[in-house]
Amino acid sequence: MMADNRFALGIDIGSSGIRAGIYRWSDGMAAGPHAIRAYRTVNVEGGRVEINSEFLFAAFSDILDMIEKTVKKENYRIEAVGLATFWHSLIGLNDNFHALTPLLSWSDTRAAEECLILRRQLPEIKIHQRTGCRIHSCYFPARLLWFFNNHKALFLKIRHWMSLGDYLWLKLFDENATSVSIASATGMFDRRTGSWDPTLMSAARLTAGRLPRIVTEQKTCDNLRKEFKRRWPSLAPAFWAMPIGDGAAQNLGVGSLDGATAVLNVGTSAAIRVMAKPTMIPPELWLYQLNAAEPVLGGALNCGGNLIEFLSRLFNMSTIRVKNEIAQAHKENPTPRFPIALPNFFGERSAHWNPWATGAIFGIQNPPDHRRLLHACWQGINHQLALVYQTLIKIQKIDRVILSGGAVRILPFWADALSDSLEIPLETSAIVEPSARGAALWAIHIFEQRTLRSFPCPIDRIIRPKKKNFSALRRGLEQFVQVNEQLNEKNLKMMGRP
Repeated sequence: MMADNRFALGIDIGSSGIRAGIYRWSDGMAAGPHAIRAYRTVNVEGGRVEINSEFLFAAFSDILDMIEKTVKKENYRIEAVGLATFWHSLIGLNDNFHALTPLLSWSDTRAAEECLILRRQLPEIKIHQRTGCRIHSCYFPARLLWFFNNHKALFLKIRHWMSLGDYLWLKLFDENATSVSIASATGMFDRRTGSWDPTLMSAARLTAGRLPRIVTEQKTCDNLRKEFKRRWPSLAPAFWAMPIGDGAAQNLGVGSLDGATAVLNVGTSAAIRVMAKPTMIPPELWLYQLNAAEPVLGGALNCGGNLIEFLSRLFNMSTIRVKNEIAQAHKENPTPRFPIALPNFFGERSAHWNPWATGAIFGIQNPPDHRRLLHACWQGINHQLALVYQTLIKIQKIDRVILSGGAVRILPFWADALSDSLEIPLETSAIVEPSARGAALWAIHIFEQRTLRSFPCPIDRIIRPKKKNFSALRRGLEQFVQVNEQLNEKNLKMMGRP
């Protein structure tokens, strides 16, 4: 069969939905529209953010049902399947591998108090350099300790702890294993040894064998469980690559393959990432892995496109009106000094890693101008991304930044604003679902040992920053930093940090 008749399937399992695409083997471009299945996390006051694991696997299965119909209709030959899942999830299972807990999402902040306990007990600076992760509520050590301290009986019943990617692999192949990419974002993976960190396991009250086996080689699998072979016969002969983190997959999908090309993504959350390994990891950033040999350096925000729906609820207006009000405010004055908003409405990661961080708005006047308040919250994300970028370029020479993500497509002017805030040109990617594509390219790469640089990564346009806005945005960023640092210091003191 000709190479052009071969295809790869890429699936991106995110915190707000699943996206899957069929990609041509020859150039890795989408063969048609993507299958999408949206869902919502359960968000409850107190920091709980969860997804029912069976519901999520049912949604995943629905997507594969859709793909199966397309493959049969178009007579595609699926050679390889790649999976990308969101980093920083956690689920507990019993001896029979039945879930005893929901799946905790990356923005669940209930383990804030446990962060304080661990920071008092352990040398966080050394742990950060060893694992690439700070002590934070999004990572395994604090979350596991939270379960031990608050639900001890349940904790003792749980035999296996794992991430979402591991859970899917277990369901599909009956194998309790994890990839280096998924393990690297748990906060318990020792990058030097390629194994689970015994000090952190002990601090989290874990005994040996409670975490999945780490597979260091680039493994594929073609032995789907019988029930799934019957359900998806077109996918049964394919080789499946082990799951990788969605952030790493996105870099692959848009062509960020070296230390000189970064990706700025604004999707549900926001991040800047580059494939590079620094001598020392700055405290503001993290270092995860694509595989054992390829590091992914970056910083991430909990707030991104999810801000729009949050503001819709906060101000009791439709999401369309929120977008229009922000657009109009930005058109009237793209560089306002007040009000100042800290958009930590879903918690904070980079740059302070404050597990107690909350959103705040300063400089509200009477009568309140809701348009300016909306714009300030949105501009706060741009300020935070500017700080991450400034930290990144202190240790890594960046020649290109590729902009990607659904939020910047929904709000087209966001790309121009980010270019102004970072004071750099931005190349907007033409790839619609980069994480799904990256997963597919990764599967082809492993299956055929083809270089990832052989796949084209088209750019829509290049956005040039407007120098006339630099001065005002710099003043705004300085004020943002002052307010943020003062609030963080007060917040940490109130929570009892020494």
